[in-house]
Amino acid sequence: MNKTVSGFNLAAFAAARPVQTGRALRRAVAAAARGDLRVQVETVPWEQVADVHRRLETGATTGKIVLEVGR
Repeated sequence: MNKTVSGFNLAAFAAARPVQTGRALRRAVAAAARGDLRVQVETVPWEQVADVHRRLETGATTGKIVLEVGR
């Protein structure tokens, strides 16, 4: 099975196609509620922020990165 990840400008899409945007957002929320969407989240301590920045610059990341700042 092939998988694709893509992005777009939601504000521009919403301005150009407000009706379709509402439908698309409702479908996305429903998919998330069913558990059909998976987002990879990596939590990294603040002390590793330089390494994370290097990874972001080189495109060596996937998903989302959350920096843990203090406890």
